Amino acid sequence: MPKIHKNPKRNIFVGPGQGLAERRKPMLDQFKNFSADSNELDELVQLASFGRQFRSEHEALNIPVPEYVDDNLRAIRREIESKMADRKATRVRELKAQRDSLKTAQERRDAIDKELAALGEPVSV
Repeated sequence: MPKIHKNPKRNIFVGPGQGLAERRKPMLDQFKNFSADSNELDELVQLASFGRQFRSEHEALNIPVPEYVDDNLRAIRREIESKMADRKATRVRELKAQRDSLKTAQERRDAIDKELAALGEPVSV
């Protein structure tokens, strides 16, 4: 006779009293109704991953992929690329500011004089 366990191992991916399909529903809703407003980068990556998996499963089952899937995946990728470009630009500004702070007074004066000359202004000594 098979042994029956009173406390089987819990599935950490499913909350108590909640089926896996119920947990995935909010992700599907969020993906279907994607809006670029206030999404963090990790949330965007998670949505992109879900969308690719969703499309892949449709293809594997020979079910037509809903039109919104590719549209939303493109929008999510654009948003990820935009956020990454913003992060890169911010970091470049920080590094330039750090580099400028290391210049000597004479180097800063020379840079100002060079910029004034480029603007057609005479450099007064």
